[in-house]
Amino acid sequence: DGVSWEILASAQAPFHERAGLAAISYATDGSMYVTGGCFGEFPNRVEYNDVWRSLDDGRQWELVIANQKQIEMHVRSGPRVQIYEHWLYILAGEFGFSEFTQLADVWRLDLDKIDALNASDNAWQMVVGDAPFANRSGHGFVVDSKGTFWVIAGYLNLHDLWQSTDEGVSWHQTDVHVFNCADGSKKCGRYDFWAQLDDSDNLFLYGGDSSWDTFGGEWNETYQINLDSYT
Repeated sequence: DGVSWEILASAQAPFHERAGLAAISYATDGSMYVTGGCFGEFPNRVEYNDVWRSLDDGRQWELVIANQKQIEMHVRSGPRVQIYEHWLYILAGEFGFSEFTQLADVWRLDLDKIDALNASDNAWQMVVGDAPFANRSGHGFVVDSKGTFWVIAGYLNLHDLWQSTDEGVSWHQTDVHVFNCADGSKKCGRYDFWAQLDDSDNLFLYGGDSSWDTFGGEWNETYQINLDSYT
């Protein structure tokens, strides 16, 4: 009812405490997934690339992919995820607050082939290791009704829009004026906003931050555009 809240998984949940994570539910079977995120402060900050699944609305969690720092699929905080068909996609993120610690990759996991008994049999599959868009985190990532992938803005000072019609393999830029930013404008691009699509492919962008050090540049505006206007 929005008034009373129930704790479904306490501090005894099996995955480590974290912020900057990504979470999503799979409509086909009602399962829920948590991945990525970070814990602690620099220089002892730890990032994650593990995946956890709940089959009972978040009360209990099982390991799907263990955290592995020394693999090609980089640990990360601030990624974004979407589910398209039976694939969980994860896009970009960061392992530090600088232009050199942002990511621009796309990976996916087949949700219909998860081995629930042996997590070592499950692994992220690379879609593209270095996409043409700028490395980023705290961005927007949506999939429209036609199956087109869209990436929106992100850290730092990004106000671009990119489109993929082949499930994240290739990308082309469709806009550089998101948030009505002028060419070359500073402190107009945003990250840590929220991106949402409705059933008519209207893209809504809420809030966000434009400060380089992640504090002090918050916004409370809402922007909207129909993605069909780019086709």
